[in-house]
Amino acid sequence: RDHSLKKSGRRASDDVGGDDDRGSVNDVVGDSTATINKGYDGEELQEIMDMELDDTVLVGLDETSVRSVNGVRVAQFLISTAGTSAERLQNFRLTLRAVKEWARVHGLYSNVLGFLGGVNWAILVCWVFKRNLNAPASKLLHLFFRTFANWKWPSPVRLSNQQRPPDGVNHLSTWNPREN
Repeated sequence: RDHSLKKSGRRASDDVGGDDDRGSVNDVVGDSTATINKGYDGEELQEIMDMELDDTVLVGLDETSVRSVNGVRVAQFLISTAGTSAERLQNFRLTLRAVKEWARVHGLYSNVLGFLGGVNWAILVCWVFKRNLNAPASKLLHLFFRTFANWKWPSPVRLSNQQRPPDGVNHLSTWNPREN
């Protein structure tokens, strides 16, 4: 199969695991630094959940290190929304692949140019996914575009309530629509 695109010069499979239907944490969020290359069945998903990095790993780290570790933590958080259901995770991944490919084709996939990047698209897909856990990928894709076409921007898309960092962890700035 040729997934070539004239506009982006990339194939759809470049960031998302190629034609291999097994997933990796990196496949879930695309640009994340996470790299757990395992296939996902219920038992392996549980292993990933058990390896979850909690806030204590951030104690004593400088801002660059915290941001680096947070890439893995975000990937784990996004995967955790599927629980241990390989089918749910597959629906999430397929929806994310479609959204990222749509963004590439329309020239909207680029942090460097001020657009959303892989993790940003994954967070938006996750927001829809969390509210429709049992929906197939086709329904999730429809809901994604319907939801964000009608979103009251610049209202933030929140996956969870903001928490204060634990003692010993430097506070990182968060996006605020009134300031940024």
